[in-house]
Amino acid sequence: MKKNNSFLYELIHSLSGNEKRYISLSVKSEANKNHFKLFNAIEKQENFDERTLRVALQNESFVRHLPVLKHYLYDYILKKLHSFYYGVTLDVALQQSFVEAKILFKKNLFHQCKVKLTHIQKLAQKEEDFIILLRCAELERELIEDSDYPGLETRDVEEILQRELSLTRQVDNLNKYKTLSSQVFISIKGFGNTSFHHREEILKKYLKEPLIQNEKNASSLKAKTYFHFIRSTCYNYLHDYPNTLKSVELLLSLMKPYIYTDESKLDSYLAFLNNKAHTLISMQKYEDALLTIDQLRLTSNPRKKMPEITIRRILITSYTQEMNLYMHSGQYDKALDLIPVIEKVQKKYPETIEESRQLLFYFHFAYVHFIFGNYKKAHTYLFKILNYKGGIHTREDIYCHSKIVQLLIFYESGKESFPKGVLQSAIYFINKKEDLYPTEKVFLLFLRDKLLKNLGASELQNEYHKIRQKIIHLQKNLEAEKTRFYFDFIAWIDSKIKGQKFKEVLIEKNNRAVS
Repeated sequence: MKKNNSFLYELIHSLSGNEKRYISLSVKSEANKNHFKLFNAIEKQENFDERTLRVALQNESFVRHLPVLKHYLYDYILKKLHSFYYGVTLDVALQQSFVEAKILFKKNLFHQCKVKLTHIQKLAQKEEDFIILLRCAELERELIEDSDYPGLETRDVEEILQRELSLTRQVDNLNKYKTLSSQVFISIKGFGNTSFHHREEILKKYLKEPLIQNEKNASSLKAKTYFHFIRSTCYNYLHDYPNTLKSVELLLSLMKPYIYTDESKLDSYLAFLNNKAHTLISMQKYEDALLTIDQLRLTSNPRKKMPEITIRRILITSYTQEMNLYMHSGQYDKALDLIPVIEKVQKKYPETIEESRQLLFYFHFAYVHFIFGNYKKAHTYLFKILNYKGGIHTREDIYCHSKIVQLLIFYESGKESFPKGVLQSAIYFINKKEDLYPTEKVFLLFLRDKLLKNLGASELQNEYHKIRQKIIHLQKNLEAEKTRFYFDFIAWIDSKIKGQKFKEVLIEKNNRAVS
């Protein structure tokens, strides 16, 4: 498998303290000294830099074969992690233990096989690994049916058969919820520019599914998690935020007891906390949202052992929601103050921030500076988005809004400074993209056909009123909410109609919404 240059760095820096100690000792004792030196050199790097790494290892003869050495060390670490998690992560341990039980059975070591199965079943019950439990029951039955093993009586077969039946039902129940969850996800991914009415029809259909009517239909913790996840997702896309919040809080209560003992449940818990903060912001419960963001940060308890990569993600996620909160609540001064804080995190952990989130940060920064009239600074961030490698494919929505704000920046700065290439690029973008959200397309066409023409003051005011009515009409559907999240077109138009600053109109609008 061909690996990117940063893969080894990312893998090493994703290790928790215990993992790092285990891997480091293994490399030192089992691998050659060159691998140990390479491991230490990469572990000391704050950010990935191939050139700096080569400089640090310039006196080592193996630097000539660095790609080969990195490839070997990467595979070695993965193998050692498998060994490490054999005793730490239940799903890995259970699968390996069952293989061992099968081996013991085939060697006619039936008593040892039975002891091993008892141990596996105890752990699998805790993990709700119904597949392993079912396979254990089947192997138990084989033990009884083997005439050479007197450890169990024939009447025990009935009990095992009943257990197998019960486990089969558990597996079936869980699979039904998994399937429904996947169907909801696929439907949402395929919504595109469909009308809110069409989306509402699909989502309400899912909420009427018998499985989703009552939590008692879910027969395990995993099934209950899917139950509330499906409900919270559907309610969120229906903008039924009270019911979204209720489902998310139930998800959090299910996950919380396990977050420091099960890494997968910790990841889910953090995702649900993030969803809770976002929902509270949508409900304009800003104080509660800020408390939830603080709760998200407090989850990375220094007294608890947690991978560094998880701590970084918590930090980045919390700043994303804090910026979102300030933008939605009209606290633009706080949003402006938060930009340099986030930029420090971006600089410190560039490899941890996924591309889509990076672009979202840049757009927020640009939007904040646009609100304050800092057009040159705003354009600096838009330039990062519009020239980001693969930006249009990574976040087409952000790319589109960046084009719009870029045009507005040039308009606000004076038409005489408007570069023709930017306008031509925007026109080309409009003509090429058939799947733009209606609000975006209408506003872009307004910019092209009306705003950038030499219209008289009276005629321009008339056009402002016309486009305002068009956008208000469009904002009766779901796309409008998504559009407003990025840029408040109505507020900008109102600033032109009233002759006020954009920031003043936004603050007035937010104050009215809260009151």
